[in-house]
Amino acid sequence: RFEQLRKEGQSGQNKMTQYTRYLTVALALLQSTGIVALAATGNLLPSSGEDCNPEQILQDTSIIGLSIIVLTMTAGATIVMWFGELITERGIGNGMSLLIFVGIAARIPAEGRTILQQRGGLVFGIMCAAIVVILVAVVFIEQGMRRVPVQYAKRMVGRKMYGGSSTYMPIKVNTAGVIPVIFASSLLYIPQLILQLTGGQNADGETSGWKLWLESNLINPSSWFHI
Repeated sequence: RFEQLRKEGQSGQNKMTQYTRYLTVALALLQSTGIVALAATGNLLPSSGEDCNPEQILQDTSIIGLSIIVLTMTAGATIVMWFGELITERGIGNGMSLLIFVGIAARIPAEGRTILQQRGGLVFGIMCAAIVVILVAVVFIEQGMRRVPVQYAKRMVGRKMYGGSSTYMPIKVNTAGVIPVIFASSLLYIPQLILQLTGGQNADGETSGWKLWLESNLINPSSWFHI
């Protein structure tokens, strides 16, 4: 089905975009429902303890109140999707990528201040240098392309000779765009998801050693292994 739409040209691309919008709304509805369900049962913030009262997060736990919250969160995700499409249509760049970048860049000052206060100026300087190096490397890979030479054969039209020119076909090194970054961030969430699903406790009710290792190395943002 999608292969046929891709072959239809612009009309097929418009249909695929429409299907993507429907899928985005469905995923936003599913995620907002899950968040509201966790908040209603008091499991949205596990670190707050077992005595967490759902009313501290949700003032109205009725069906109508929860439905309004779910619809509001879904509408917010739809508006963000619309903003991304507007940015792309205006020619500024990839709208969703820019929105993701803005969300990440907005946290840089607070994260930098935390590192400076907790780890000192040396670690902060090393982090800044590493960020610059990574940024340059990402731009280099993103803009990099492999030029495949293409030679056009000569052809005779009447008494004139045409063709015979040579050019190249640009092939980007990173054809996936921002997808690897999103996939990498999803991989970083896997250890925390494992702890939430398993509990990380042995038969005696004590904290398992592998849970402590995951928390100190893979979940703790200040650990060198996580960085």
